[in-house]
Formats: sequence, structure tokens, C-alpha cells
Amino acid sequence: MNKCIKCGLPLKTGETTQSDNPKCEICLRYEKKWAEYDFEKAYEDFNSIINFYKSKNKTYDCIVPISGGKDSTYVLHYLRQVLKLNTLAVNYDNGFQSNEAYINLKRVIEKTGSAYISYRLPWDKLRQLNKHYTLQSGGDICGTCNMGVSHAIYKIAATEGVPLIIWGYSSIHENTPVFAGKRYCREKMYRNALAGSPAEKYVETITYDHFKRENNLLSLYLYNYIPYNEIEIIDTLKSDYGWKEPKHGSNKADCDIFNTANYFKINHNGYGRINIKYSALVRDNQISKEEAQNIIRKKETSKKPNEMSEVFRKIGLNVDEVVAAKSRRLDFVEQVNDVNTLQCLLNEKMELHEKIDLLINFLKPEVERDGGTIEFDRIENNFLFFKLGGDCRGCFLQQVMTNYIDTLLIRFIPELNGSFPVYELN
Repeated sequence: MNKCIKCGLPLKTGETTQSDNPKCEICLRYEKKWAEYDFEKAYEDFNSIINFYKSKNKTYDCIVPISGGKDSTYVLHYLRQVLKLNTLAVNYDNGFQSNEAYINLKRVIEKTGSAYISYRLPWDKLRQLNKHYTLQSGGDICGTCNMGVSHAIYKIAATEGVPLIIWGYSSIHENTPVFAGKRYCREKMYRNALAGSPAEKYVETITYDHFKRENNLLSLYLYNYIPYNEIEIIDTLKSDYGWKEPKHGSNKADCDIFNTANYFKINHNGYGRINIKYSALVRDNQISKEEAQNIIRKKETSKKPNEMSEVFRKIGLNVDEVVAAKSRRLDFVEQVNDVNTLQCLLNEKMELHEKIDLLINFLKPEVERDGGTIEFDRIENNFLFFKLGGDCRGCFLQQVMTNYIDTLLIRFIPELNGSFPVYELN
């Protein structure tokens, strides 16, 4: 594949590029939206939200999903030690957490004094869900874990009456390719994938949309409000908590599945999550392109990882079954509206507000079919601000919609630099 001259990410038509531009669309988005991002203003907004929600629950100010990996561990450190918040740390144990993750969790919980809940679904049901979703999706073993994390976090948020959830995620650095003529609602896709399978009867065990809908939950990403510097984060965690990196050699300390999952991602897409991650660090000038490419060549290969057989044995599969399923991979992601329709409707003579009206009306049917709502809020400093409601409010995957809108803006309304969701506090 040809690669982006800036970050080194592969240029795939319809996904990371739509033209002959030697830069990928994610670099173009970054340059317009994030290169001059005002963290001081963002932090003021973050503090306003925190102060609003601190009065909502007498026991906990927020929930922190924590895995034992560096990003979520640092979130708990920051919220407890710097902001002095009363946090409830929630860990979802998927049955594949690394030994290092358990040690990291224990140390940060003890030292910060945070309240802590570890949540695990019944293994007999979880095993069936893992097995059949992995087969149906052609090797996406992460899908069930992603559902489980969301289920655990939203369920405990609802049960404990804590509406604010702060995740260890950065829209800037995990700005993955999302535009390929498709988008998805995770729960809806998961239900569709398991319909008619032996595991369908267990799907309700792991769903979560109803918790969001009935409890008006709100999800924030801490690294959208404070600068993310990977080296400083790791140094702080090692110094303060003796944080350990994984023995399995990937950048995901919290999960023994990662290398197996990434193997199937590489074989399906041509590149994997390590490539995405280090390309993002290049984009943000935290590492050179040459350093990143050396790491990618070393860590991201098409060779089957040593632990793959044990991972699949644990959920009742063997490697050959999953490899065969890859060739008949079923696609449960829904088609989006044809962007050519939007392009035909837009013209240079239109006022900006007319273009935005067209864009929002173009997006509404997609959002509403998944139980959400989308509304225009305002244009400010050449950015579009929009409101997500219904099942989309509080959704961890709201960034997928934001990335989608940003890409549409780059292609069709280039006078705007990007988009941001707006949160109504209630």
C-alpha cells in the first residue's frame, strides 16, 4: 500500500483517502482541528461539567472505567490525586486480563484509595457469546469484550446513581479511520450478528443501551481536556505505582487477547491497531515517522501470535475454525446514506447555514434508526457544534459520529475546521 507522507498510515481509498492527496484524511483532519487545539479553554469546560455533576451524587463524583492499562490508570491517578474527586473505579474482567493488569489495578486502587468494583459476567454465557460472535464476524474477538465493558460501566453507573463517566480515551490520538461508507451502533450490530445463533439467548446478558437511555448518562474523554503525552504518562505511572508493561510485548498491558485480535485486523484491513496508534503519535509530533515505522515493522506482523491457540481454546474454538470464518466474514455494519447525494445537493453559492442544514438532515435518518437524535447547536470559530440525544447521549462511541462528520466537512464543507458534540447538563 501507499502510505501517508506525514504519519505513515496506509492510504486506502474510501477509508483513509478519497483523492490523490499524499496525506491521509486523518492527518488533514488533525491539521485543521487539533494542531492548534485550545486545551486551556477545553479544561475550563471540563471543570464546569465536573462541578455540575459533583452535586449529583453524595458518594461519587464520577465513574472511571479502568483496565490496568496505562491510559485508564492515569485517568484514575489524575482525577484522584490532582483533582481530588471521589471516584468509583470500575473494572470489567473479561477473563483475558493480563497478570500485569491485575497488579497495576491493585496498586493504583490501594494507593489512590478509590472505591472499586470488579465486574464479571457468568463465564458459561460469556464463553458462548465470545465463540459465536467471533465466528460470525470472521475473527473479531474484541467485539464481545467491547460490549461487556460498556454493559458493566453503564449498569453500575445506573445502579449507583452516578451519571458522569470519564474514560481513558483521546479523540486526538485514537482518531481511527471511520469513513468507508458505513457506520454502526455497537449494540445493534452485536444483536444482528448473533441473531439465529446458539448464543442469541444470552444477548440480553450483555446489552446496555437501556441503561444510557433511562439514566441520562454522560461520557467524557479525559484526554480531550488535558494534553496527552505517552512518555510522561508511563513515567508517572512507573514512578508512582510501579506500573508494569505486558510480557506479551504489545502496547496493550490490560489484555492477553490483543495480539490475536490485531492479527485478524491486519489480515482483514492490511494494517492494525499498532499502526494506527503510532501513526497518531507521529501526527502529534511525539515520535518521529522513522521511529514509528521501526516499531510497527517489529510489532505488527502477519505471523500468528504464540498465544492464539490458547485464546481460542478458552472460548471453545480452534485456530483453523476462526481462519476459515475469516473467509466468510459477515458484515453487520449498516450502509450510510450515499454521500454522493449530499455532494449533489451542496453548491458553492449556498450560505453556510444552508449547507449545515443539509448536513444535519442528511445525518438524521442514520442517527434516528439507532435510537438517537442529532441537532445543530452553533458555529463558532469555524467549528460546527452539535447535540446528540437519545441512545447516542452518553455513548462511548460518540467519537465515531464526530469523526464521520469531520470527514464530511473536509470533503464537502471545507470552510469549517471540524465538529464537536455539545453536552446539555441536566
